[in-house]
Amino acid sequence: MLSRRLFSTTAALRVPFSGPLDIGAITAYSAKLTPSSSTEDVVSALHAANKLEHTYAASGLTTQVHEVRELIDKVLDLPEKPSLDMLQKTVCTSKYYSPWFGTRAMEVWQQKNPDTPIPRTVAMGPLRKALWETDFPAAFKVVDLSAGSPQHIKSIKQKMLKYLGVWGLFGLSISGAGKGLMAADLLFGVAPATFHILWWAYFANVSIFSVISTAGRFCGNGEVVKWMQGTFYSHYFTHADEMKMVSRIVEIDRLMPENQGQVSEEVLDALIDRKMAPVTTHDEKMMQLYWSESGEGFQWVEPEQDPAEILWRRHLREREIQKLK
Repeated sequence: MLSRRLFSTTAALRVPFSGPLDIGAITAYSAKLTPSSSTEDVVSALHAANKLEHTYAASGLTTQVHEVRELIDKVLDLPEKPSLDMLQKTVCTSKYYSPWFGTRAMEVWQQKNPDTPIPRTVAMGPLRKALWETDFPAAFKVVDLSAGSPQHIKSIKQKMLKYLGVWGLFGLSISGAGKGLMAADLLFGVAPATFHILWWAYFANVSIFSVISTAGRFCGNGEVVKWMQGTFYSHYFTHADEMKMVSRIVEIDRLMPENQGQVSEEVLDALIDRKMAPVTTHDEKMMQLYWSESGEGFQWVEPEQDPAEILWRRHLREREIQKLK
């Protein structure tokens, strides 16, 4: 005998969306979803909706785009506590979603998982999408929801305290053993390992100071962007992932034709808010020296053409042409 559950609208669909790509069909499919629906069902509905959003946006149908986004919000809000796997499949397995969709999916997931940080590996998908669309506000929002979020900073601080605690116990044990062996050596002359204990104590102290002195290099400081003067070393470690993501944004911003290799005012303001500053490139230094020397001793040569940069600039030109149409 057939089970009544097969005919229940609250049962998991177990069938990906395959209907026509219109708002009515996707709404009807989404109406059958429940908080207990499988990840595959929810992601299927989201991918169909953001593909329709992409179609409407390409046609300039603003009202329809807004309507689809309302449907997306309803589907995103269905799971009570969505898993990280669901978020990853939502933002990393579709090529049609917009920068808005990527940041919105992350935002809703973080609201439902307030104590869990979004890993940088997952956030790189929405970040790349935002940069491909040259949507820099969306790119910085991705950073704020992942590597720059309070949840991520708290997680890094907990790891730092754990490592410091282990290292501190190691140092105290070495110091205590060293003092005991030195006392035994002075009293009875039976401490052949005293030299080794002292060497390990010296190694422990030197390694701590070496890590602190090279913190900037380990955290990517000074490559594309740098920390402002007066920033504490602890900030270097807790915001290292944030700097790596921001560096990607600055690199793309400098490639924009209208910026001519400089950092735009919009991106510069965002850097200042994060206690960061752009690093002056070699070309910028040469240009400054050229103007200060009135061009004396300089010879203009054709720059080397990077194939990847040629494709990127072609993509930007095509986007500008589409905006003008």
